[in-house]
Amino acid sequence: MEKTVFTVVQAVLHKELTDIKKLNPRYFKKGIAQISVLPEHLELHTVGITRYIPAKTEGYFDVFIPLRFLLAYSKIESLPVLTLEVEQGVIRCGNGILTSPEIKVNNIFNATIDELPLNADEFDLLRYALRADPREIANYGLTMKVNNARDKLRVRITEAASILEGFRVSYTDLESLIMNKLKA
Repeated sequence: MEKTVFTVVQAVLHKELTDIKKLNPRYFKKGIAQISVLPEHLELHTVGITRYIPAKTEGYFDVFIPLRFLLAYSKIESLPVLTLEVEQGVIRCGNGILTSPEIKVNNIFNATIDELPLNADEFDLLRYALRADPREIANYGLTMKVNNARDKLRVRITEAASILEGFRVSYTDLESLIMNKLKA
């Protein structure tokens, strides 16, 4: 069973999470944090933001946890040091146990992070979706946004093709042009 344990200073973790919440409050509500558990520190990744947090660590994995869960632990726990044990679908902190299918643990060497900018638009989402696998998109909670961007692109290409059909520009021509830009 894949399992990782990390111990952090409660005040440091809480400060980093509240800073992230201030920078991007809309993403924070439904967003997923990727925590790379590395020797002597954590790398906390969210869309467009990376924070480095000193920690005592065991088991080096990429952990995906909803930001709201992490903030709740950092607020509720009164101990100066937090020790979190994370397994597939489970977080343990002290006597508290939280289970959720949103909590995931992956081998760190299989990670393919391609970070999005903080103000990612549809183009950024589609470019990211071309390079990432569906599981990674789901881990970041971006599946719906990527699907909406794809739907919007299809509609806009159809509209543009109908406007330009007199100039012998087809849907396929426009789609190829856009795909080349996304892949560049």
